[in-house]
Amino acid sequence: PDDVLIAVREAIDVELLEVSNEELRFPHVLVSDAIVAMMLPSERSTTAATALRVLQHERDELLPPWDGIAADLALLANDPNTAARLLLLAGQRDLSRGALATADATLTRALGLMLNDQLLIADLNDSLAEVLALAGHNERALTAGNRLIDSLNRATSGLALAKAHLRQARVRGAAGQWNAAQSEVDQARELREPSMAGRIEIADAHIALARSEFDGALLRARAALTLSEKLN
Repeated sequence: PDDVLIAVREAIDVELLEVSNEELRFPHVLVSDAIVAMMLPSERSTTAATALRVLQHERDELLPPWDGIAADLALLANDPNTAARLLLLAGQRDLSRGALATADATLTRALGLMLNDQLLIADLNDSLAEVLALAGHNERALTAGNRLIDSLNRATSGLALAKAHLRQARVRGAAGQWNAAQSEVDQARELREPSMAGRIEIADAHIALARSEFDGALLRARAALTLSEKLN
């Protein structure tokens, strides 16, 4: 509409906006912060929610930097759960490309929001625990893993819980805590998830090998092979 074009031209003339690579941008982050600060709370949240809907409609996949922009808009719209879901996707994308430090920061930011979706919190802790385990941050990985296990215990999610215990076992093994690792594997076994049986035997074999229990390690490895052959 003409009134929108007129407003944009006026904003450019007074240097509130600029054109860069055929896109409208704020010349500096302080300008956008100042404009947001001048808005009434209800005006700010309504405008942010509208901008977020438009952004999600126009882009099938929110790749950087749009994922961060979308999360910021969700926060301005007083929707921390949506912001956290967007940050979760961004963190998982960072994990898939090996950007562990970025994934750590993104997922930690999401978990710092005021969330009331317990499944979302579990997914965030799951992804963060994996990132931290791969990065070798064992203590933080165990903390995130324990938070995940606590939430899964409440939700009685057997398969996810077994996977969480096996990751905890892996992290504890990396830290040389073999007794604690064995306890995690035993808890995974008690859940009796058929699809996890082979992985549990492999974890048991790894622990036995680390303890120089070679006969036990061989027995577990053979059990894992037998289970694999049955599945195939």
